[in-house]
Amino acid sequence: MKSMKTLLAAIAALAVIAQALPAEATDSLVRIWKAPIIFNDGVTENVLYVGGSSAGTEGYDPLEDGDAYPGGGMSAYFYHPEWGRSGVPGGTDYYMSDIRSLNLPQTWTLNVKDTLIGKDVAVRWNVDGAKEFMRCEGLELVFTDVATGVSVKIAGDTSYAYYNSSTDPMAFTVTASGGSTLPAPQNLTSKPGKGQVVLRWDGDIAVAGYRVYRDGTLASGQTLLIDGDGDGKVEFIDESAPKGRDKKDGSLASIYSVVSVGQNGCESAPAAIEVTR
Repeated sequence: MKSMKTLLAAIAALAVIAQALPAEATDSLVRIWKAPIIFNDGVTENVLYVGGSSAGTEGYDPLEDGDAYPGGGMSAYFYHPEWGRSGVPGGTDYYMSDIRSLNLPQTWTLNVKDTLIGKDVAVRWNVDGAKEFMRCEGLELVFTDVATGVSVKIAGDTSYAYYNSSTDPMAFTVTASGGSTLPAPQNLTSKPGKGQVVLRWDGDIAVAGYRVYRDGTLASGQTLLIDGDGDGKVEFIDESAPKGRDKKDGSLASIYSVVSVGQNGCESAPAAIEVTR
């Protein structure tokens, strides 16, 4: 009973810490943006999701790429026969989300089949899940009607409409361009020692400072790390690194991620290193 109370107290403490940290400073290991594209013909509404993740790939990612099973009045879907899932039990070539890597540019093809002919179909989107990438990394999304060639920049106050004249699938694309201009830390090295871990990397005067995460949790505190002595290097000494031992091989490994922080508070992609003690 005592151990359970101790565990619950620890979980509560972690929750308080997480709430106290800035949103962009809680976890840099998985970076993700996602934008729903919503089609509505006045009767039926379908939603498709485009996005990028540091854990994503250009192929099928089970945790992100959700299945779709077209049918009924309106069916919106991504079509990926090259992923080869239609031949497995429960598999399909049709998807409602396609979350890829963060590599840019990227282009998605969206297909919409609608049996409601002679009606306008409204298209809108929600960029809340992509705002930080738009602000910090210059992410730009463009929606294009393949049939007409009309393109619309996806933003919070824009939308589109098209006339559905056939039950044949209509094709649209979403293109993502841009990319981070904030440099990730360079030449990250580690030196594990007794009771501490020492990290060093090159300093860059173009950034406001740096943060260090250990296994996804902020380890360097709220004050940004800088090149204090002007030697071109930034150092972080982690004296709170776990001191236990793994029963399997007698060692303990942690993933350290170092990010640059710009003048606007935005973070760069991380430089990561595994430290075994």
